[in-house]
Amino acid sequence: MTIAQIEGRVRGAGSELVLACDLRFAARETAIFGQIEPAFGLLPGGGGVEYLIRVMGRARALEVLLSADDYDADFAERYG
Repeated sequence: MTIAQIEGRVRGAGSELVLACDLRFAARETAIFGQIEPAFGLLPGGGGVEYLIRVMGRARALEVLLSADDYDADFAERYG
């Protein structure tokens, strides 16, 4: 079992690493999540698409990937 403790920004490969963990705990004040590859016209290469779908479902994962926005810990918790 792998557990991630997030206290800052996790984007791109960092986000994919965190998504691959079994449990994720994020600091509400400082944790920021994001998949920035789509902003550059790229697909996440480390399994980000598959992990996002597994964690939050297809529709929400598509929304997160297409927006390339940053999300705080409260928003990420609501999305799964």
